[in-house]
Amino acid sequence: MKLAHFGLWTLPDHPEPPRPSGSPPLAWMSRNQPVSDLREWVFDLVAEDQAVRSQASACLLEKYFPDEDQNALLLRVGLRDIEEEPLPPPDDVRATERRPATIKRIVRDSALSRLIKTLHDHTCQMCGVRLLLPNGPYAEGAHIRPLGNPHDGYDVAGNLLCLCPNDHVLFDQGAIIVKDDLTVVNQLTGESRDALRTVPGHDVDRQHLTYHRNLY
Repeated sequence: MKLAHFGLWTLPDHPEPPRPSGSPPLAWMSRNQPVSDLREWVFDLVAEDQAVRSQASACLLEKYFPDEDQNALLLRVGLRDIEEEPLPPPDDVRATERRPATIKRIVRDSALSRLIKTLHDHTCQMCGVRLLLPNGPYAEGAHIRPLGNPHDGYDVAGNLLCLCPNDHVLFDQGAIIVKDDLTVVNQLTGESRDALRTVPGHDVDRQHLTYHRNLY
């Protein structure tokens, strides 16, 4: 109802729907079962602009699904999980009396991770670096509280950061931490770095930051 009153949703057979407050809209929807959809220009905007789509998804996840597995939810509504190999390994090199091995590192890029990176325009929240590769910008989604046992972190937006590969490794190994005021601190030197960058639609959960600090 709110979308219709804001001119974002169309109810072609119902020019005067009830106001979007209280219980009347629910009863009206149940009674009329209206055929409805996004207005064409709104659909085109969401379908064609990844940044707008990511902002809308992030707002909906934060407001209505804070305790859900947000990545699984994104997949259920049609955002596919992908695996990508961002940096191709070098060709095998043969040297005298040595045979170096090439290890391929597969970075799993979930739908939720892609959403967070899009919100930040693939710019590291810690150092502000935006890496540009031949196939486009590159960043990594870093979980603050690790997933799985024994940490049992949640796959939600508030538990993710958009980081460059260097800061991702430093953060995962405890070389850098983030305080509740979002100050980034180098654990090895004790020096404070700039505050963690934030964008509308992505709120970092301080409880996960506390867990990460206690872990190290």
